[in-house]
Amino acid sequence: EILTFESVVNRVKDFTTDKSELSAAINSISEKPLGATALYDVIYNSIADVAAKQGYKCVIVMTDGENTVYNVSLENVLNRAVNYGIPVYTIGFGNYLDIDVLKELADTSSGLFAKGENSGELSAIISTITETINIIYNLTWNSNATHAQNVKAKIRISTTTEAGNSMQGETTVDYRRVEHAN
Repeated sequence: EILTFESVVNRVKDFTTDKSELSAAINSISEKPLGATALYDVIYNSIADVAAKQGYKCVIVMTDGENTVYNVSLENVLNRAVNYGIPVYTIGFGNYLDIDVLKELADTSSGLFAKGENSGELSAIISTITETINIIYNLTWNSNATHAQNVKAKIRISTTTEAGNSMQGETTVDYRRVEHAN
């Protein structure tokens, strides 16, 4: 899904796996947005949109980080991202970046922040995000815990590659309840 945002959020292209359609949609976007910036609105809406889809879910935002439309607060965006378990990848570009907001969006939602100053850097950032997304495993378990927050869980994963090599890893994570879109 590709959305633009000025004073309102506009859908340029609905969800598709057709890369040529996505590329054409991106190329149709004007370089200089006019008017206000509904950054928080577009991220808030995008989180709900992707939460309803199957597979790995994330939101990627290319912006300077400025929000001038206040229908939705940054706190509401962060809460929605955490509650739905949707990482927000923020790509900052432009002359006047609000790096603090872009980092907070990425860090709070378990996404990544990167800054790009030209098309080559932006392309490299997109490639890095794509590589990151392609190696993510989504591990889900059902817990009988009655409390929803501040629970630690130890996870141990063992796997064997196609070449027969064994790999193991262990980590401790904070358990959090994730809401599911209906």
